[in-house]
Amino acid sequence: MCVDFFSTTVCESGATCVLPTVHRRLCNEEIRDELFGLGDHPSGSELPAFIDTNFANAGTEWIATVNNPNGRTLKFKPIDNCVPLFRQPANEEQKRCDGMLHYPNKVIFVELKTGTNKGFIKSGREQLTETILAFRQHHTADNYDEEAYISNIQEPFFPQSISDHMQQFLDETGLLLEVNRVINIT
Repeated sequence: MCVDFFSTTVCESGATCVLPTVHRRLCNEEIRDELFGLGDHPSGSELPAFIDTNFANAGTEWIATVNNPNGRTLKFKPIDNCVPLFRQPANEEQKRCDGMLHYPNKVIFVELKTGTNKGFIKSGREQLTETILAFRQHHTADNYDEEAYISNIQEPFFPQSISDHMQQFLDETGLLLEVNRVINIT
């Protein structure tokens, strides 16, 4: 089964990926704001990650801050709870990152974390790796410059060494793993 990461607009639960507040955006809606946040719902929720443009939420709900100084037209596509990914032949659900920012020829995969649990970098790396490898199965990777971020609202506190995880991620995907709350769009 082919999965189009860019056009899937319905969540796995069947609900449209729409969030009920004025400052949150629809799936794949264009945004040109110079500064905005990415947030996620509590673990176990079937609701997808989201863009938040309310600056009052910057210290509480923004897990990652997107710095877009040139006002580039971006889209944020939630992946977890929105894009169905399954391992074959067992049809077992794959791990997925929370979403991706994208614009022509660029995809930025993002995993959003909120806790200080000791394994958040390992689990984030695994989620990003599985998502990126699945993306490459369904889309021609040569058409996209790819980046990957783990953003944690607790940053800069990291309870673990990240160099081994960064090296493993590089070995598995060929990409550098950024562990940072700020995503800079160039």
